[in-house]
Amino acid sequence: MKILSIYPWTHISSSALMINGKIVSGSPEERFNKKKYSTDFPLLSAEWCLKNSNLSWDDLDLIVVPWNPMHNINVSNSRWDNSMTWRGQMLSHIPSNIMRAKKGLVAKEMKIIFGNTKIVYLNHHDCHAASAIYCSPFKKCDYLTIDGHGEVETCTAGVFNKNIIKKKSFVLYPHSVGLLYGALTDFLGFKPDKDEWKTMALASFSKNTNIFDNKMSKLFKLTNKGFELDLTYFYFYLFDKRPSFYNKKFINEFGEPRNPNAVILKKHYEIAGALQRSFEKIVNHLLQILKKKGSKSGNLVLAGGAAMNCVYNGVL
Repeated sequence: MKILSIYPWTHISSSALMINGKIVSGSPEERFNKKKYSTDFPLLSAEWCLKNSNLSWDDLDLIVVPWNPMHNINVSNSRWDNSMTWRGQMLSHIPSNIMRAKKGLVAKEMKIIFGNTKIVYLNHHDCHAASAIYCSPFKKCDYLTIDGHGEVETCTAGVFNKNIIKKKSFVLYPHSVGLLYGALTDFLGFKPDKDEWKTMALASFSKNTNIFDNKMSKLFKLTNKGFELDLTYFYFYLFDKRPSFYNKKFINEFGEPRNPNAVILKKHYEIAGALQRSFEKIVNHLLQILKKKGSKSGNLVLAGGAAMNCVYNGVL
């Protein structure tokens, strides 16, 4: 079985090739087109993966995309497919209009087949979970995925046993620990969805609690199901409607945001430190919920962009 995964137009476009259950190659597109953080369609990286194993596109059994666009098809966004300017748009417009007409549940996967080529779209957080589970040595484990957001989820947790992944709980967008981190990254003068590692590095210079820990606690609350953000402080869920991830109420609480070219002050270290501690508090709470619902195996895997917080991994 030869499976090529591609993930275009988000964060860092990339490709990876799996043959008979083993990952044999993978690369971000930026390595080939020399554009840092490239979101271009990963054609160059995909062709490198194929060439590396002496394969062509026709040799593939599956092409897999770790995003299920069926979640994004609803009445509110019909403006993009309620008319057609080019007949090639029937490829997307016909299935999307049928999905709305059926008004049914979102399928776990979508498929497109032409000739011998099969393209499968899978749920984003399911792919996150699989990426950690199947690369681990565990036959039985609990899993937690955390990132900015998938189609509708920002966190999922569950159990892997007897080769079956079973989701136990989830947190829905816009309540996102990843985008909480992104909002503070934006506030500190860095680029959200890219520079969170810089914010994490700043946090290492402020390991003791400070006045910003109390301020940070106003931004979220822990719940029986996970956590909720106080959305009155944020703009990130409005996408292109606002220029930043945070709003005026946030500025009133934390002060003026740092200009990207400004000197980093003690205040900025303290904000980053308070954020890191809040992040750890939220994720610890998610893991406590998972432990109650989990497999009792003592094994845990983490996945997703926010799970790449290496400081927290060290604490855990």
